[in-house]
Amino acid sequence: MDRKEQYLEKQGFIKEYYNDESGYWMVKKFKLGEFNGRFYYDGRFCQMELECFIGENYKSPIFETIWNGSWRQFKEKIKKYG
Repeated sequence: MDRKEQYLEKQGFIKEYYNDESGYWMVKKFKLGEFNGRFYYDGRFCQMELECFIGENYKSPIFETIWNGSWRQFKEKIKKYG
């Protein structure tokens, strides 16, 4: 585990493994007003995503990226919204 992942674990991130268990990403859920969101880090991407429902399918939400940036900016977003 690298230093970035150690930092994220201290901030409350958890590992979510891919379906085939070949790897993982780190995720932390948060609320942005009435919306559910999550921080997402996979070693390459630092993103914020919001949960969305499309059409009449309210049982299977998708996540849309609302922000993507550098590690430094990601840490600032975690402090502000996490």
